[in-house]
Amino acid sequence: MSKRKKRSTRKSGRKAAASSSGKKWFWLVAAMVLLALGVYQFFPDEGSQSNRKGYAHPQAGDYCKREPLFPANYGLQSPLLIDLSQRQGIGLFILEARQGGRSLHLPQWDFMGPLGPYALDEQGNIYLAPVPHVSLPPEALRHQNRIYRIDGQTGEASLFVELPAADLPSSRNPFGVMGLAYDCDSQTLYASSVAGSTPGEEKGRIYQIDVQSKELLDSLQDMDVLGLGIFNHRRGKRLYLGLARKPEVYVIELSDKGRFSGEPGFAFSLQQLSGGQYEQAHRIRFTRKPEMEIKAIEFNYTLMAASDPLRNIYLFDYNNKTDDWIFSDFHSQ
Repeated sequence: MSKRKKRSTRKSGRKAAASSSGKKWFWLVAAMVLLALGVYQFFPDEGSQSNRKGYAHPQAGDYCKREPLFPANYGLQSPLLIDLSQRQGIGLFILEARQGGRSLHLPQWDFMGPLGPYALDEQGNIYLAPVPHVSLPPEALRHQNRIYRIDGQTGEASLFVELPAADLPSSRNPFGVMGLAYDCDSQTLYASSVAGSTPGEEKGRIYQIDVQSKELLDSLQDMDVLGLGIFNHRRGKRLYLGLARKPEVYVIELSDKGRFSGEPGFAFSLQQLSGGQYEQAHRIRFTRKPEMEIKAIEFNYTLMAASDPLRNIYLFDYNNKTDDWIFSDFHSQ
C-alpha cells in the first residue's frame, strides 16, 4: 500500500518577466470573469498525468449502485430510502420512498450503534460507519474507525474492515470514519477518517479499499476530510474531498485502477459562493442529472457536530461543454 503526504506546494519554472506579466494579467481577468459567472474549474494541473482515462458519458462514480434485495422479504416495495437520521431510533432504518411507507430495522443491526456515512455497491451491499451521537460510552470509542457491511441479499450485518489510525479516538475527538464513497469501475471503497486528530493537529487519512479482498490499496495521510464523492469526467476520474477544518472542497485525480494520482488541489470554497457560509462539506453526492449536491455543517470535533444539525445544501449543475460545474443554488434542509 502506497502512502502519500498531504498536499504539497510545487514550484514551477520561472519565465521571462516581460512575457509573464502580460499573461498573468490576462489570466487574472479571465478568472474574475469566470468567478462572476459562477463557473469553477475544479481540476489541478493536468500536465503530469499520463494514466488518466476519460469518460464519454460523465456520471457519478457509483453509477452501478443498486438497492438491497432483502427488504422485499419483509414486504417493503421499491424505491427505498436509507435513513440514518436517528429520528426513528438508533442505527439503520430502510424506508419505502412514499408517504406513509413502511420501515425496516432488524435487531441484529443494533450492535453497530448510531451510524453516519454509507455507500452502496452494484450488488446492493450497504457499507456503513459508526458516528458518535450526542453521547458516547468510553468503550465505544475504539469502534469509531470501523466499517460495517450489510449483505444486500440477506440483510446480515458484519464487520467489513477496521482501519488503522494515527491514534485512537478520544474525548478530545470522538470521531473516526467520516466519509464513504464507492467506485464502480475499480470496485473499491474510499473512506475518510479523522481518528487520532485533535482540534490543533491534523492526522486524518483517506483509504482506498478493495471490497473483495478488503486490502488497503492506497492512502492519503495527514489530511482531515469529511465528505467524499467520485465523478467520472471526460478528462478522467476525480475524487472530491470536503475538508474538515476549512469551508473548502479539494479534488484529486484517480488512475484507471482508482489509485490516488498526484496531490489534492483546491476546487472551491463554500464561503465564497453566493449565500455560502463558513461551514464544512459533510456529504458530497452526484445525481443522475448529473448534479453535485453538497450538504454542509459546522464541524469542530465535538459531539455537537453529530447531533443531527441543520444542514445547508449547495447545488452545482454539470456543464457538458466545458466538463465543469456551475454553482446553481443554496438552501437549508
